Amino acid sequence: PHAAALTTALDLLPESTLFATTGSDLAQRVAASQRSLGGVSVAQRSFRALLESLSLSPDAASTELLPTLLGDYTLGLLPGTTPTWLFLTSLTEGQSWSAVDEFAKTQGINVSQVPLGDRTLTTWTRVGVTRSNAQSPLSITTQVVGVHTVVQGYQVLATSLAGLEQVLQSVTTPSLLVQPAFEQLTEQFAQPGEALTYVNWPALAPTLMDQFPWLQAIAAAGQPLTGHIGAITISDYGSSESLQQGSVAVRLVEDP
Repeated sequence: PHAAALTTALDLLPESTLFATTGSDLAQRVAASQRSLGGVSVAQRSFRALLESLSLSPDAASTELLPTLLGDYTLGLLPGTTPTWLFLTSLTEGQSWSAVDEFAKTQGINVSQVPLGDRTLTTWTRVGVTRSNAQSPLSITTQVVGVHTVVQGYQVLATSLAGLEQVLQSVTTPSLLVQPAFEQLTEQFAQPGEALTYVNWPALAPTLMDQFPWLQAIAAAGQPLTGHIGAITISDYGSSESLQQGSVAVRLVEDP
């Protein structure tokens, strides 16, 4: 993406963001990863995790939802007992997210609008019927699975209301863009690539190693160096069927 677009999107992510990846044309990037030897990209895996958090079908989304998500995109993960996924897409004049809301409806999600000050929030909810035990009466439950609104020219979707509130607050509070570790790492790149990924390694390492056991072997082989890895930033300069180009900047810390 253009540096200006990259700056705007990352400036909306809270300073506490654990993971972020940003680029342009998500559909094309996912398709390219499926044609490559590796078969999986950061964007593809992150988008799938977002869909699973929203209880949406990744397979249906690939054919019905991805083609509607045009322009620059950013995916972010916020800390919490249940981490919040964020998805930001740039909007051109006159563009709406009606197709995205319609897709959500086909997946059994209720879509409604709620006013918040001078803006409108679109909420995604699932309604169910349950009972606490065999003797208790039936009760109706409502689960908020997602909420989105427009912020500074970006449509921002969050898997929790608290996560969206953090984005709204980032307009007047420090964002990921001015987080010292992120600033130091991105300064190492001579120019922005086609995509940029940031990982708070100490915070996410346990989860990543559970998902990818081979990382445990790499971490063990790299000791004691891997025990001092802090944040990681990857700049993607494009790929072909047999080669992916990029640069990696790693921040080493004395006490991870």
